[in-house]
Amino acid sequence: MSLTSIFRVSTLCLLLAALVSAVLHFVLLASDSPAYRNWVLVQIAAQVLGAFILWQISKFKMAALFAFVPLSVFFAYINAVYINYGNPFLHLSVFVVFWVSYGALAKAVWSEFRTSGSMPSAV
Repeated sequence: MSLTSIFRVSTLCLLLAALVSAVLHFVLLASDSPAYRNWVLVQIAAQVLGAFILWQISKFKMAALFAFVPLSVFFAYINAVYINYGNPFLHLSVFVVFWVSYGALAKAVWSEFRTSGSMPSAV
């Protein structure tokens, strides 16, 4: 399997995980805290937007890759501070490991992004 295929499959797995997580977050709307429910809604919106951006990344759209970086920072912050508060070192560690891994994979297929969104060979 080529790195391009691995990148596409990884991105599509991330897309599915974001959508599943967004659906599962609806359970958290049962909270009796209005502020917490609002942060959950923001988190769900970020996950749905992230899924759309990941779809564009799977098509090797460079703008989408650059848009995903700040959205992931926002998502991680909301998740660590307002949704799953506590243990900030763990949240930061997971964020860094994610971007080291996914960033390295994106760098490995950078030429696909530079060809202005051309589709790679079949997975």
